[in-house]
Amino acid sequence: RYTAVRASYYDPDKAARVPVTIGDDRAGPVLEIRHDARDAGEALALAKARDRQMARGAASLMLELPGMPGLRAGHRLDVTGLASPVGGAWSVERITHTLDASGYRTSAECTLPEARAKAASQGDFNSLIQEISDASV
Repeated sequence: RYTAVRASYYDPDKAARVPVTIGDDRAGPVLEIRHDARDAGEALALAKARDRQMARGAASLMLELPGMPGLRAGHRLDVTGLASPVGGAWSVERITHTLDASGYRTSAECTLPEARAKAASQGDFNSLIQEISDASV
């Protein structure tokens, strides 16, 4: 698991590549973004976006549900009645609606929302539990 993301840009005034790092590059492996950004702002945005993408992929949930025509990708799904880490808020990434001889079913592929994913990837379970509590109030 990566502990940091590094993007770079070329600074013509310094005539050098300048790295921009998100996370703790001393705590473990660093994911290097291969292509250079145009400037410091773009490098920072690239690093942040990749960090968020990695955090979202930290956990996933697959659900098979009775048909739910209103459920769509991008929606938030609150799982209740189950303990953390399964219970709580999830972001729906992919939905499949199926109608066949067995009836109408909805399959949902979910990932953790950004705040929960970041806390889980950093091992900050107290913040994760607090975020889940806040979301269910």
